[in-house]
Amino acid sequence: MLLPVLLSFHIITLMQHSKKRTSLFSMLLFIQGLCYLADSFYFTNLMFKVLCFCFECGCHFVFRLPLQLSFRNK
Repeated sequence: MLLPVLLSFHIITLMQHSKKRTSLFSMLLFIQGLCYLADSFYFTNLMFKVLCFCFECGCHFVFRLPLQLSFRNK
C-alpha cells in the first residue's frame, strides 16, 4: 500500500560568493540524485528548505524548493 508522505529537509550549504550560481546548480543536482536513489520510498510532496551562507562576505539567504515526486514502494 502506498502512503503519501510529507517530508521537510533542511539543507545548509556553504558557498563562495563568486560561485553562488554554480553552487546552487550543484546542490540541485545533489538533491535530484538523492531523489533517484530513494526508490524504495513513496513521496508525494517534498519541501526542501535550503539555507545558503557565504563565508566570504557573510550574506545568507533561504529559499524553498517544492518537488512533486512519486516512487514505488518495494
